[in-house]
Amino acid sequence: WLLALVASSGEDGLKAVAAEAASGALDALVALLRVRAGDGGDDAPAASMRALGPISRSSVMARDALLDRGVLPPLLARVRSPACSSSLRHGVRLLSSLVLGKPKVATSALGDAFPVLAQLLGHQDDLIARDACSAISSALNGNDGDVRAVLGAA
Repeated sequence: WLLALVASSGEDGLKAVAAEAASGALDALVALLRVRAGDGGDDAPAASMRALGPISRSSVMARDALLDRGVLPPLLARVRSPACSSSLRHGVRLLSSLVLGKPKVATSALGDAFPVLAQLLGHQDDLIARDACSAISSALNGNDGDVRAVLGAA
């Protein structure tokens, strides 16, 4: 919980958490996404998503470290069954940040995310729909083969 607060406190906090990544800070933040409602409410997962977004955007190395630590399955579970619209916004924003950067993430590594993102394109909350669109656009980046693969998954 403390790591999420520190990471979301600004650039200095983000650097501090990034420096601790080798000692398990990222693992702890990813683990917070798995906390069930009865085990501490939605505050810990929401704080984790708020913290992981800036971390994933800080560098391709940080993004890849999160993907390697298995952030995608618990994140997709949170986005599929959000506790509230704010939690959904944070989840979709984190998904979007996980596909940014070059080299881009392999489409095959994001396959489970595309059907979820496709469903959110028509969401009534414009921020959620925009972030879902941005995530799909960033992941595909004009690659026709990837576009066909995503259309098949959605």
